[in-house]
Amino acid sequence: MNCAKDFTGSPFGGCGPAFWDSGETNPHGVAFSKSDPGFYASDLTDKLRDFQGYLGICEWQKEASYIGGGNSWSDLDLLQIPGFLRFLINCEFWALHIKSKGIDISSPIQDVRRAGLSETLEAIRFGIRNHIDAMALHPGSATGWPSPAKARRLTAARAGAFIESLREISACYCREISLLIHEIDSFRKSNSSDLDDLSQCFDQMNRNNITDEERFRLSFEISRIVCLSHIPVGVVRHALNPGRTISLCLENVEPPNFLINTPAQHSYWHQTLAELYQNSIRGFSQDHDLLSRFAPKMLVDVNHYLHSKKILTEQGNERYADLFPDYPLLSCDFIRLPCDCNKQEPLLNRCLREHSSDIRYIHAAGCEMQHGIMHTHEPVKPIRRKAFLSAAGNRFTPLYLTGQFNPDYELDLEEVLQLIPGHLPMVLEIFDYPPEVMKSSLLHAGSFRRHFLDEKDQCLSAVISHWEKKMQEFPEHEKDNPRTIILHRLRERLSRSEFFMLPDRTPPEPGTKAHKTGFYLPGPVPEILAWCTGPERTVELLA
Repeated sequence: MNCAKDFTGSPFGGCGPAFWDSGETNPHGVAFSKSDPGFYASDLTDKLRDFQGYLGICEWQKEASYIGGGNSWSDLDLLQIPGFLRFLINCEFWALHIKSKGIDISSPIQDVRRAGLSETLEAIRFGIRNHIDAMALHPGSATGWPSPAKARRLTAARAGAFIESLREISACYCREISLLIHEIDSFRKSNSSDLDDLSQCFDQMNRNNITDEERFRLSFEISRIVCLSHIPVGVVRHALNPGRTISLCLENVEPPNFLINTPAQHSYWHQTLAELYQNSIRGFSQDHDLLSRFAPKMLVDVNHYLHSKKILTEQGNERYADLFPDYPLLSCDFIRLPCDCNKQEPLLNRCLREHSSDIRYIHAAGCEMQHGIMHTHEPVKPIRRKAFLSAAGNRFTPLYLTGQFNPDYELDLEEVLQLIPGHLPMVLEIFDYPPEVMKSSLLHAGSFRRHFLDEKDQCLSAVISHWEKKMQEFPEHEKDNPRTIILHRLRERLSRSEFFMLPDRTPPEPGTKAHKTGFYLPGPVPEILAWCTGPERTVELLA
């Protein structure tokens, strides 16, 4: 089975792993100082081999420090690394998480900010040179929680420093994109036949009915063309998908420590970066419309939003409320599917609705409270076994083996996956776990996706079948007209609707084992088009 293809496409844009390079050592046993390109080549080779079937979507997370300010990983000849060309051919979405641990691009201390900015700009050059789809900019700094008065002063100082960093980052980003466009154009002029041959191979690889034998032959031919003509990685990525863009994606940016992340503050800084980028492109001779295709985007980390809600609503932290323009919204539910939305719109629902056109991709992982600490980079576990315990009267209370489920303190990916817009890729950002745990998490997420699609197909068939039977009740001379009108209208409305599976938050009636699925028309108050009930099925996902 080609797992890469299995985890891509409808309805969630696919999901894939994050490769971390923290928590490891080089051959000399020195942690966080991997200045040896040979070590990086070996480390990357191992990961490409271990995860080769799961790389339809992938994010590289670079967190190691570099001796003497070097960035040796960015100087690697990627095409010489075993398995990398295969990765290029099969990976539909490739992201790079720019280093954030140990650097601070929002520091008011000039030397600290400049050192962090140097590594950030080098990572941006690496990402653009290789035509990576997205680069995550995460300017976090673990400064802790000072007093409210000091937090306001620190926030103001950091905001000014961060704007200066963003101004340099946007100028570098624009300049490097301009250079990449020029490189692709120049290479096409001098090697047009090779690029045409390469593009034809990629087009044939993307055919639906391609056989394994043809795929193997085309892979060999692609390797031959790339290696003999010395085609740069960025040009190969362009040939694979000429419409491909690059997105600089802003992640957590929050006062007072620039780690806590709420949607309103995240959106504010995204708009700031976008405006700085628009200012930057005015100085370039290329078509401004072309450069605008590469405008910065947002990276939404669902777990960090939930973490912020939990931390900021703890007793005592209301003293920091004036630092967050959306602080009152944090009292809302974190997430509810439309069938549950009978009060104020939940925090995550609103963010995904308001910023759907600004978001490039999603971070998610297992997330839960343990001993008062919020864990946000956990593996995705299979569904928890529920025990329905008798309570007063005829009611049952659903309890889980790991405790009562609280959607405001732990993440239920069964619901998050249903809210994510269908075109957005998702990266399971699981921190420093063995490859087997990562693979298991991807399989759990994939099994829910397949279950969801199966439910949607069955529900749609049941709704249409129900109304076709209703049409049979019309008198013979009235059948054709009403049948045509009603069924046409129903199909048209279902095509515009969204499909959801009702979460298991309320106890079922005693003696029943059923769940509900439904189609909804989007809106402030979603309109229920149809309910379907069916026997309980196993869903291999619940974080």
